[in-house]
Amino acid sequence: MTYLSLMNVHSGAFGEVYKGVLNKTGQIVAIKIIKRGDTMKEWHVMARLAGHQHILRPIALVEGPKHVAYVLEFAKGGDLFSYAENKGFEVPEEDVRTITRQIVAALLRIVFIAWYANAILQPENVLFKDASHSHALLADFGAAEVLGESSAPVTRPVGTLHYMAPEVLRCWPGAEDIVDEGVPRGFGMLADNWSLGVLVYVLLHGK
Repeated sequence: MTYLSLMNVHSGAFGEVYKGVLNKTGQIVAIKIIKRGDTMKEWHVMARLAGHQHILRPIALVEGPKHVAYVLEFAKGGDLFSYAENKGFEVPEEDVRTITRQIVAALLRIVFIAWYANAILQPENVLFKDASHSHALLADFGAAEVLGESSAPVTRPVGTLHYMAPEVLRCWPGAEDIVDEGVPRGFGMLADNWSLGVLVYVLLHGK
């Protein structure tokens, strides 16, 4: 398969994302580029989660001498943060309920089928399949952590400050100055619940 890159659509901690097209068919795709030496954990996570209607679909893995490309489904409706911003961060409650149900369905797949904690749930990582904004897709699993029924809490500092559960924030150096000492250091599957609650608040009431 040969892909033609069109334009950069997102820059993040885990790579650059471009809008591209499959030359033979004209299919529009997203192409995430990471350095060859970086971990490919995100691809393995997406491959394991593939098939769920509310998780961004992986299409192909293309390996080069210096970089690796994840070819992904292109979400034509943009991201949830931009959607909420366009509505003045006053998204109708019925729309918020629909979006939340879809995110929860994706999280249940991640937690109970694949045993991961997403770790960076935020509006920028929730995409829409098309311009109707009625079909949400969870994306960006670069910080996902493998868990197990009896695994120890994850202590690696990850996430975006405004959406971090206290136990996630506790993993960051210097956090003892702003987080109650009674909060345990380390997180598991429940940390995504906190992030989801903050996300819902942002949709309804603003940043």
